[in-house]
Amino acid sequence: MGFMERSSLTFRQARLNAGFTQAQLVAAYADTARLLGIGGTVTERTIARWESDTPPCPAPAAQRVIETLMGIPLEDLGFPVPVHRRTTRRVPSETGVDRRTFLADTAAVAAGAAGLVGAEDAHRVDAGHVRQLQQDADQVFVVDHSRGAAEADQLAAALLDRTTSLLRHGSYLPMIGHRLQLLSAAVHSHRAWLNRDRGDLDAARRHSLEALAAARLLGDRDTEAGALANLTLITTDQDRVWEARAAAEGALAAAGRSAAPTLQAMLAVRIAGAAGAAGDLADARRALVAAAGHLERAGSDTPPRFARFFGPAEMDQATAAFYLDAGRPAAAVPYLQATVRGLGDAYARNAAAYRLKLAAALLAAGEVEHACHEAGIVADWIDGTGSARMIARLREVRLGLVKVDTEAARACVERIDTALEAS
Repeated sequence: MGFMERSSLTFRQARLNAGFTQAQLVAAYADTARLLGIGGTVTERTIARWESDTPPCPAPAAQRVIETLMGIPLEDLGFPVPVHRRTTRRVPSETGVDRRTFLADTAAVAAGAAGLVGAEDAHRVDAGHVRQLQQDADQVFVVDHSRGAAEADQLAAALLDRTTSLLRHGSYLPMIGHRLQLLSAAVHSHRAWLNRDRGDLDAARRHSLEALAAARLLGDRDTEAGALANLTLITTDQDRVWEARAAAEGALAAAGRSAAPTLQAMLAVRIAGAAGAAGDLADARRALVAAAGHLERAGSDTPPRFARFFGPAEMDQATAAFYLDAGRPAAAVPYLQATVRGLGDAYARNAAAYRLKLAAALLAAGEVEHACHEAGIVADWIDGTGSARMIARLREVRLGLVKVDTEAARACVERIDTALEAS
């Protein structure tokens, strides 16, 4: 029986590229085997044998687990694999400028994941690349919270271009292609959120639908639920309440009853918001009660990345939104105050957005001085970092204050004008 030539990449190098210690790889192997329905486990001693100078060829079942986990054919990991067990990779395209862009992108990702790549590995996309791209995707969230949606969306757009380039021109196993497509869908979904924050609802809708299409093609229910949850907010802003309701209910159906309680709570709140916007306060109340029940069961569950923010503060703001939809701003005030307290300094931009909602509710309830206090905090903080949505809300509060002929209101309008000029 013929054997493949040994690759210059060793199993140890692949493990380090993917970010695993030997102990972590043992745990990851067990998780992957369980997902694949494959029995058996490995130990650190097994890993050490696979990393030796003359490693034994893993059994076919172990081969499937390793290739799924690493995203690299076994024969490319330094193992003596019989020809009949060789795994086929996608062959990259070789088209002009796009190929040069791909090579630059691959080198950039590989430098972050594993140092410089050799010429024979220039096309290969593996688990190390996916890990680096995921870290870059996480960084978009950090930039969004610290420097705003505009800068975060630029990073997300560049990340999406790199991911698409790898998909188009890379050489990879099917499971790596699947993970890259899922990452692309997640970035589209995040860009939908960012563009909504920037006030570009058409772009937000496009990205949400791109994420939704990819999620359905891939059969990933969590990603589908996230895309539909975003679409609920976008279509509500577009005054397409019939679409918002359908998207919210579709998101909950996509997640399924076995979804993490935190995710179920978030999606129930989306249904409540869509129902409230449509004037169906009875359904909105029922959805809020359901959301509270899900949140009580959440404990230490592990929801998808897009739902991890959801907690008591978001539950409070959803209750406040219900009272605002019901025309009872005074009842909304304590819930918005609790939201702002709950978010604290860790989510300063989100807290600022809810302070403006609080200011508007206080103003509607006749609490002018308290409204000025909250609006003034945001006006002093905003200094160019506010999103288009936040600026629009600040202008709405200003318009309400102009109609109030008090000294406090006039002083607050001046503070807001100064902030708006700087933004």
